[in-house]
Amino acid sequence: MIRILYVLAALAFAAPALASDKSDIATAVNAYNDTLNRNDLPGAAAFYAPAPSIIDEFAPHLWSGAQAFSQWGADYGVYAAANKMTDPFMVIAKPAHVVVSGDRGYAVFPANFKFKRAGKPAHELGILTFAMVKFGGAWKIAGWAWSIK
Repeated sequence: MIRILYVLAALAFAAPALASDKSDIATAVNAYNDTLNRNDLPGAAAFYAPAPSIIDEFAPHLWSGAQAFSQWGADYGVYAAANKMTDPFMVIAKPAHVVVSGDRGYAVFPANFKFKRAGKPAHELGILTFAMVKFGGAWKIAGWAWSIK
């Protein structure tokens, strides 16, 4: 009986920490998105863990390692120019799903990628999925993937 009480007490104390970690992950992802929407690439880069992975719809589709974010940005620039895309802006909704396991997290956000194509408004509805890691006391992006709905 004593063991059960200890387990229940431990769970009661862990629940607020888990809820806090979930909201901290959402806050970090939203702050990253806001920074990227301001076209502050050095600021956005600060949200990443040291060797992240990125999966996106344009070639080469996978970027990983210390330069993943800058390489992805350069490749996006080429893709956007070739497709006459300007004024990118990502709107993310409340997370649909967040899981925390110790210093690791997983979060899924419905998203609307807005842009102009040849000067006309366009958008893609999709899902942004993030793998997060607690690094130096802060949640950092270990990887993300974009999927079109």
